[in-house]
Amino acid sequence: MIGGRVFQTAIAPFVFGAALVCLSLVLSAPAFSEEIPAVEKRLTSFIRDFYGNGEEIQIKFNNIPAFAKGKIKVKGINFTKVPDGQGDGLCLVEIEGKDVKERNLYVAFRVYKKKVLFVLKQEGKRGDLVKAENLAEKETFLTGAVIYPSSRNEVVGKKLKKDLAPGTIITPQVLEDQILVKSGDLVSIVAENPRLLIHANGKALDRGKMGETVRVKNITSGKEILGRVTGENLVTVEF
Repeated sequence: MIGGRVFQTAIAPFVFGAALVCLSLVLSAPAFSEEIPAVEKRLTSFIRDFYGNGEEIQIKFNNIPAFAKGKIKVKGINFTKVPDGQGDGLCLVEIEGKDVKERNLYVAFRVYKKKVLFVLKQEGKRGDLVKAENLAEKETFLTGAVIYPSSRNEVVGKKLKKDLAPGTIITPQVLEDQILVKSGDLVSIVAENPRLLIHANGKALDRGKMGETVRVKNITSGKEILGRVTGENLVTVEF
């Protein structure tokens, strides 16, 4: 027992001292962070300026060589291919450095724009009308290769062309406009100008979606007129 106590007494200062040394190393260790190469940093700034501050974008570079990722001076940047509809572009960069003679470097890149996607919360059946409460939003970064609805107004009130599972991302290909006026239906005709508003009953001679022009017949006068579909069984005529 006495020997054990002597051993513990002797080793305790050593363990405590070692712990202090380790703690000191941790506290005094420099905080390393990955430094963005000058070429990539300047290119990113140059491309972002092209899009302006209003758009949130991400940029990925394809072929920056290893020698250009060190301490390189960037003398100038120009587009040799402005970003296209898919975000693909090409820049010419003039560089020089301590171990690199002045030279031109071509760097390919792709731009991804921030998009808000609309997702079905629940199962949808063909012919169902999409309601605001059926939609969730998901933010992501995409190229311009695929077109998605840009606002809820482009989705809400439209019909599904096919059955869709919960979690499906809505694209224009799965939507169609609702037929708001059908041939033979009784409709309300609204004739208006800045100074006058007239309501009349009519009969639709065509079918139409929101915003389409259809023929309607004024039941009272028997006259056929053209109007624009502005709601369900509602046609507006300007005069």
